[in-house]
Amino acid sequence: MKPYLPEGKITMIFGDPGQGKTTFAVNIAAALSNGKSLDGTYLCEPINILYQTAEDGIADTILPRLLSAKANISRIFTIEEKDAPLTMDDKRLELAIRKHNAKLVILDPIQAFLGRIDINKANDVRDKTKALAYIGEKTGCTFILLGHLNKSLSNKMAYRSLGSIDFYAIARSILLIGRDPRNHDIHVVCHIKSNLAKEGSPIAFSIAESENSAGEFRYIGPYDINPDDIINGNPERKLSKLENAKMLLLQLLSEHDVPASDIYKIAKKANISTRTVEEAKRELNIEAKKVGKQWLCSMPNLEQEVI
Repeated sequence: MKPYLPEGKITMIFGDPGQGKTTFAVNIAAALSNGKSLDGTYLCEPINILYQTAEDGIADTILPRLLSAKANISRIFTIEEKDAPLTMDDKRLELAIRKHNAKLVILDPIQAFLGRIDINKANDVRDKTKALAYIGEKTGCTFILLGHLNKSLSNKMAYRSLGSIDFYAIARSILLIGRDPRNHDIHVVCHIKSNLAKEGSPIAFSIAESENSAGEFRYIGPYDINPDDIINGNPERKLSKLENAKMLLLQLLSEHDVPASDIYKIAKKANISTRTVEEAKRELNIEAKKVGKQWLCSMPNLEQEVI
């Protein structure tokens, strides 16, 4: 499902509760277990999948949803966690991937598989997520991590993603799921970060009532909407200067370091003051280093350390 799920890499799916994240993940698993895309067309050879969830029971919640989505259940596996909770750096994860020749792992939600760490601390997050990156590199297995947005008053995705901004930095693809503020029956998936390919267009789906509690997933397809409208929940809302400064920094620094002088010039053209840029840099933990005669700004030092 390119470019949304880069092979052998980490994709994160974020959204507020009740927006359809798990339903979307379940239907991805169902489709790929049959070698199909979400629209039902053939995409690839059927693949084996590991599905781990902590918020919903496998037998009483996820399995009915998979069956409703017509998944090939023989290709979907889980790791028993009765004796010990599974974490991202757990040896059982790679062993299970190799045992079942799994090409996709879904962890829902992220928090449940981090172990006892502070999700707001970059080093703690880094150690856990690096483990997944290495496994993906060695096995070619793709990871989907589901997470809730945090409670920040800010309405921009990058700094409302769970805890440390390193979650945002670690993923090679990030999807935001929310409802169309103009029609709450429509769930929209927006591709808001893609390191390895051009971002995919927004796609939409609906969840119709059915005889069981799972609901019927209905793929709608490409959808015309601005991702900002999804997270704002109000297309008319104007962003603050600080929010605009944060977004500007995230966009400029997503791929490489940028001279501070260039950032200030670009910000000035956008009517954002140097003072506001500095405040945004502090809140995002943007790093600065002197190279020769100029200062370079960069995202928290994570990208170089993760495959």
